[in-house]
Amino acid sequence: MNIQYFTDRDEETRKPIFKYIDVQILENATIKELFLKIHEMEGIPMYKKVTWNENTEKIACEYLIFIDEESGPHFAYLFDEDLEKKISEFPKDGPNGELSVFIETNVVRVN
Repeated sequence: MNIQYFTDRDEETRKPIFKYIDVQILENATIKELFLKIHEMEGIPMYKKVTWNENTEKIACEYLIFIDEESGPHFAYLFDEDLEKKISEFPKDGPNGELSVFIETNVVRVN
């Protein structure tokens, strides 16, 4: 399955940077299985370790899918229950009719 995988944003233009990857997976697999394969293929850690005041927390990645709706194209966050859905249940709104996904690995610090 050909996937449009967004890897980052250009610092200056803020435009997304993406590439196409071929993932050996069937559409009846869960979207979670797809993301696990992308983690493995791209060498993306499943979580980041954040340490403050001698405490260390593991912060999981966030998963997004590109959706082209009437209200405008955007990335939608996937929740835990979404990750159990089949790949075939998600829109394939990439430029060539492929699934478009993003794995958010940045950690934002808040008080």
